[in-house]
Amino acid sequence: MLCCYAASAFAQFEGEIDMKTTSSQGGNGTSKIKVSKAGDFRIDASMTMPMKMGNAAEPMAMQMTMLKKKSAPDVMLMLNDKQKTYSEIDLKKMQEMSAKTAPEGYAVTKLGTEKILGYTCEHVKLTKSGSKSGVAEMEMWLAKDVASYELYMQMQGQQAGFAGTEMGKALKAAGVEGFPVKSIAGGGNYAVTTEITKIEKKSVPSSAFEIPAGYTKQAGGMGAAMEGQMTPEMRKQMKEMMEKAKQDAGKS
Repeated sequence: MLCCYAASAFAQFEGEIDMKTTSSQGGNGTSKIKVSKAGDFRIDASMTMPMKMGNAAEPMAMQMTMLKKKSAPDVMLMLNDKQKTYSEIDLKKMQEMSAKTAPEGYAVTKLGTEKILGYTCEHVKLTKSGSKSGVAEMEMWLAKDVASYELYMQMQGQQAGFAGTEMGKALKAAGVEGFPVKSIAGGGNYAVTTEITKIEKKSVPSSAFEIPAGYTKQAGGMGAAMEGQMTPEMRKQMKEMMEKAKQDAGKS
């Protein structure tokens, strides 16, 4: 997850956005996004992954809170409410890592307009440039009356070099604006659908974007923060899965 930092990105919206995500492979999640007038945002997300870890009877479930302050453009904070800790994610470093694998660009096909939640959305299909399969990398329904695409990138944590930035360039070139009210990513037998379920424009207190009192900093960035969400059994099983993946990669 990771941003363009245009000051105008937040001028269009202040309030809360509820979203849900579903996967064709069984994973799902919900999130509540709070955006301040000052340009800060907070994401409280809950997700369930279809894989079962060890002797666990249920699929793996995780909860996380992400904080982004406009005053610190290269840092995303991840809170662990169970351990009362927070981790700093270096967005600039992740940008540099991802730039090596960023796609060259996308072709945009306009598919018409549709109404979702009362908003007029432009339906578009984005396909990787040079793709011969014709399978959409992403379908989006964007509404400029909600907020900007730059705000969406902020929430995703996108920075230059990520696929989202390349999509943004392609959309701008095609004259398409707005915040994705719905999107479908993937192709073939795999797809992830994300859609807004509620939009409420209102004032949000500044306290929502601060690290809670009593929380201590945890070293290790995103990796340590994600690991902190797991039970000891889950961490053991995840380590075994990663070791097996390395072994399989070495055999190929």
